[in-house]
Amino acid sequence: MLRAADATNGHPKLAAHMGVYLENAIFSRFGELAARNLLYYQAELVELTIDLREVEQRDHADNDEEKKGYKYAVNWYYLNKSKSRPNPKQYETVMKIGEKLAEYQEALLRAHRVANLSDPAPSDLHDLQLFLQDPDGMELCLTGFDRDVWGSIRDPSSRAPDLAVLRARNHEDLFSRLVRKLMGPFFRHIAHRYKKDDPVHGFPIYKDRRLLQLTHLIATIIASSIVVSSIIVLYYIESVGKRLGAIAGFNIFLSLCLHVFSTGKRIKIFAATSAFAAVQVVFVSSQIGSGYQPSDKI
Repeated sequence: MLRAADATNGHPKLAAHMGVYLENAIFSRFGELAARNLLYYQAELVELTIDLREVEQRDHADNDEEKKGYKYAVNWYYLNKSKSRPNPKQYETVMKIGEKLAEYQEALLRAHRVANLSDPAPSDLHDLQLFLQDPDGMELCLTGFDRDVWGSIRDPSSRAPDLAVLRARNHEDLFSRLVRKLMGPFFRHIAHRYKKDDPVHGFPIYKDRRLLQLTHLIATIIASSIVVSSIIVLYYIESVGKRLGAIAGFNIFLSLCLHVFSTGKRIKIFAATSAFAAVQVVFVSSQIGSGYQPSDKI
């Protein structure tokens, strides 16, 4: 079996790279061309509709008993039978509209599906730009007009405006994206020297799974420590005003952590901070109600 590393430099090598790293399988949607194609179909169908109405009115006003054009609008049998007569204009127009309408609707549905494809993550587009430029990658070997589709490291904004990716990343939190971005240069320039080539692809393969597991572990530790540390701090604070200030501070800190370490929606962040504040208030109320005072006052 041919390995990806053995692919000829150029489109074959780029295709091999995209086949391994599907997050780098980034293509243009050609939204302008798709819209233009739909507009042409639409314009043609509008003209055909006008032609059909004109020929319908003409045939409906025709009292020729042999042709029976006046019956076309009320009986499909006579309209269908007219195809065997010379110049069956209405029948041909109806059939042509059916064909063009099917093509138009199929093109419209395809354009809808393509438009709903996910945008590439900025980090994945950057990785692809690096691969196109890197000496271990493509070395800017593409010479056709398509070489500018993805932009470049020097001019990232020169890319096509409507890029889509075959496999989008799962909704990553800000912390995971930051760690992956910071670790990228390490894997590209250092780690590959010590990692063996994958026997199937012929070059080192790096998976995000372990890196994401590490970030999830860190997030879990921080989440549990926030709850425990808030209770400990509130336990040693005697002043009610200071306790309220500490509760506000911990809730702000929790909100920031939820924003950085999770992909929760705003409503979920509000719910989490409200529940966290409620737990702290209950703890403070129980301490005040019991009359308990800590030995080390703050």
